[in-house]
Parts: sequence; structure tokens; C-alpha cells
Amino acid sequence: MNRLEQVTAIFREFGIVQERAEAILKNKLPAHLPTAQFKLLNHLIYTTNQNETASDLAANSHVSLSAMSQVIKQLRLKGYIELQLQEYDTRKKKITITEAGHQAHGDAMMGLDSGFEGLAKSFSSDDLATLYRLSKQFRCEFENLERQ
Repeated sequence: MNRLEQVTAIFREFGIVQERAEAILKNKLPAHLPTAQFKLLNHLIYTTNQNETASDLAANSHVSLSAMSQVIKQLRLKGYIELQLQEYDTRKKKITITEAGHQAHGDAMMGLDSGFEGLAKSFSSDDLATLYRLSKQFRCEFENLERQ
């Protein structure tokens, strides 16, 4: 396989993993934190993107602005996120996660951990560390590519 074919194969594998992870999320997340809300909290915690607006989040998540606005509204009502005025354009608001949002995400992650226990045992710690390092590097490079 050449490098381009390898990258394509990696995206295919990530897509399949994402489908499987979505199924687990749907079954394991607490009722008060549906998948779309969990994914937005996850995005706010783990991506390198900063100062994102609702439009940015919708574009990065590949959903409509109205769908993202609903998720933002629901999380805001729960106190999990806040809207802050942008310094350079006060018509736009950046979305930030609150301490309560971090806590809700952490609680949900603890519930998910039990679903991944068997998977974790299938790999050595070194293999998991390597996979994590490389997949994070791949994601960060991809985020940089999207910004260009």
C-alpha cells in the first residue's frame, strides 16, 4: 500500500470504529446526556480548537447549525456550557464548557469504561499507548489541515 492508500485505509478504520463506538455510547450513556450532547462535551474537552462558535461547532461536527443550536441550548440549560462574547466580534459567542459539564462528562466516561474493559484487555499497555499517541497525532494533523 502506498501512503495515500494507507491514509484512506486509516480513515476507513476510524469510520468503522466510530460506528461501533456510537452504538456503545447509545446504550451506555446516562439518560440525561444523549449522544449528541456527550459528543459536544467531548469535543470541547479534547480537541485543539479554541474559541469556537455554534457555526464552527456545526461545521466541525458536520451537522446543521439548527441541530447544533439545539444541542447547545440543551447543554446550556443544564449548566454544562456557557456562551461568552468574542472579543473581536461581539455578535458571535464562543462556547465553553463549565465545571459541571466536565463533571457530567467524567461521570458518563466512568459508565463507558465498563463497556471497554474487555477491549482494553485485548491489547498490551504498550500497544494501547502507541495507538493513542499515533491516533492523537493523526487527529491533530487533520485539525490543522482543516484550518488551512
